[in-house]
Amino acid sequence: MYWGHAGGCDFAAYLTVITPIPLELQYGRTDWPGEIGVLKSITVGTDATSPGDPAAYFTPEAWIDSVGGRGCVTMGVTDVLPPGGQLIYRAAWDADGPYSVPIHHYGVPIPPGDYRVDATFQYMTRGAPPDVEPIDNQSVKVDLPLTVDSPEVDYLGPGEAFDRVLESRDFVDHWQLAPRTRWRASTMHFEDSAWVMQLYLERPEAIVATVNAISGQVISVLIDPDPGEPIF
Repeated sequence: MYWGHAGGCDFAAYLTVITPIPLELQYGRTDWPGEIGVLKSITVGTDATSPGDPAAYFTPEAWIDSVGGRGCVTMGVTDVLPPGGQLIYRAAWDADGPYSVPIHHYGVPIPPGDYRVDATFQYMTRGAPPDVEPIDNQSVKVDLPLTVDSPEVDYLGPGEAFDRVLESRDFVDHWQLAPRTRWRASTMHFEDSAWVMQLYLERPEAIVATVNAISGQVISVLIDPDPGEPIF
């Protein structure tokens, strides 16, 4: 059996967590006027529902505690799995980490419940006896049950948390000094039961607002003089 990989990332399988129904977080207000409405739309999109299929991806076990994006150089390596051979791929899923669920959830812990894991090994072709046409573009799939046992917490959605930021006098005071021509990027992520919004400006600096993800209280609004590059 011949199978291909990227060289540096020789992962034998793709493991995907599938939700039985779409996961949804409330979006909040849709009537913010002018530039403030533009800022909300580029930060948290225009709706809060992410597709139910897929919900999340397992990653290489060694990547679980890494910060920021990870990628692989595509070198198009072909390997051979001989008869009776085996491939071992250790994958893990950080269920409450920053990449636990789809981008619309920004790292919110997945709710408790029953899910499925789709494990797929795709291969290029299998060797065949003479005069027998090879079978190409095949895959082997295993469907596994998965139960998430965790507290059920009613978190604010990213859009609702962003509304709290926009209602904050401290944020508005900073934002009024930052016209759209100074915006570089605006991001929102979930961290330690709080939503953190970062509006990156040209200097570079960033306006950083933190909101309690349960109560909706704005914890802080500050200027970060050295925020680094945005992580999407």
